[in-house]
Amino acid sequence: MKFVLHNRKEPKLTSSEMYSKLGSKSTNSIKNEDKQKQLQNSIKSWLSFSFTFKKLGILTLFILFIYALISALIERQYSNDRNIQHVLRKTRHILRIALIAPMVKTIPPGNYGGTERAVYYLVEALVKRGHKVTLFASNNSNTTSATHVPSGNRIYELGFAYNSIPLISISNDQRVHVEGNPNWIATVHHGLPKDLYKFIEKPQVETGEGPYLAFLGRFHKDKRPDLAIEIAVRASIRLKLAASKFGAGDEYVENIMKMIDKHNDMVEFVGELNDKQKNDFLGNAIASIFPIEWTEPFGLVLIESMACGTPVIARRRGSVPEVVKEGVSGTLFDTIEEAVEQVKKANQFNRAAVRNEFEKRFTSDIMAENYEKVYNKMILKLKNEGT
Repeated sequence: MKFVLHNRKEPKLTSSEMYSKLGSKSTNSIKNEDKQKQLQNSIKSWLSFSFTFKKLGILTLFILFIYALISALIERQYSNDRNIQHVLRKTRHILRIALIAPMVKTIPPGNYGGTERAVYYLVEALVKRGHKVTLFASNNSNTTSATHVPSGNRIYELGFAYNSIPLISISNDQRVHVEGNPNWIATVHHGLPKDLYKFIEKPQVETGEGPYLAFLGRFHKDKRPDLAIEIAVRASIRLKLAASKFGAGDEYVENIMKMIDKHNDMVEFVGELNDKQKNDFLGNAIASIFPIEWTEPFGLVLIESMACGTPVIARRRGSVPEVVKEGVSGTLFDTIEEAVEQVKKANQFNRAAVRNEFEKRFTSDIMAENYEKVYNKMILKLKNEGT
């Protein structure tokens, strides 16, 4: 059997048929090319958008990084203290300041000494603000002031023109009780370092003990610890007395000790305390009692109590009405009967508001700032007068 292969011949096309077929192929080719171009353009457009978006993202991240870096540097610069010395030197005049302290005790004093402690806090706050401070004080005084001049009582040989030298009172009430015609120019209240005493929101007492009143001060007739004892006994509330028996041996101190012994079921003498012990002592009391007899120009214990968040029940004497904001940081009394009733309501105070009152008015930074304003005011006045 033989197989014969025949070449298949394409049929011949006419000219018009060939033209039509070529045209069809050409059209399909163009369409494919258009689709490819459209696809390429879409890809290019997407890539362009993606690249632009990436650029914007990178730029945003870079800006955020720079912002975070600058913020960190600023925070680092100011973290220790917003009023650090080298920043303040750019915004304030550096003053040369001389302070004279009482010569009876060192600066700072041990556990007690209101005036000496106020001087110490002022020195520290002024130095912190960039000023150059010279302190005239007794031997063994220790502050960060630029200079100490341990001159003993010889400082008083300098003397001063009582009616001409400008004076700053520590309370408005102080002016009323000073004889003569002193040249008062301002009042600046005492202050404490903000972090000297921590805020105690809820008083804590030892197991088996109830709430107590706190008395902090000296055993002296001006301070009236005997009145504090009487108020506590009549109000049926415990009283703790932290005091220096300065002048121990005299009749008044001996009588106070006898009263403590007589009411030892309600009254306790805890002796002298340092700042840490004062914080616990005042902070865990429902109130501190301040029954002074004399017109005290400024009782530091008032703001010590407020710093702990403890309200003050104080006799309306001297500067007390200036310091204690009635109904906020404490109450004022004129009679024992009033004091007894106020003691019974002492736990109704908002202790956070008491602490806030201290921070707004009685920190050592505020005290130093107010002194600084007076100093600058006097310097400007002297310059204007051509002195």
